[in-house]
Amino acid sequence: MTPADSQVTARLTEKITAAGITLDRAGLRPCAGGADNLVFAARTTDGRDLIVKTPLRPGTSRYGTAAWTARVLTSHGIPAPQVIWHDT
Repeated sequence: MTPADSQVTARLTEKITAAGITLDRAGLRPCAGGADNLVFAARTTDGRDLIVKTPLRPGTSRYGTAAWTARVLTSHGIPAPQVIWHDT
C-alpha cells in the first residue's frame, strides 16, 4: 500500500468510525478494480461484510443516487446492496 493509499484508508476509517460503524481488526482491505472509485472490503465487529468506495476524483460521487436506487429496488422486492452510510 502506498503512502497515499494509507492516507485514504486512515481518512475513510475515521469517517466510518464517526458514523458509528466499528470495523474488525483487519480494517479496510484494498480491492482490485474500480474505474471511478477506490474500492475496499471490510467486516464490522458484528460480522457484516462491507464494500467501501471513495471517488478517484473529488466531487464526482453519485452515492446518494445509488442509495436511493437501492432503496427503491428493495422496496419492489428486487435484491440490491444495502447502503448503510454515505458522505456527500
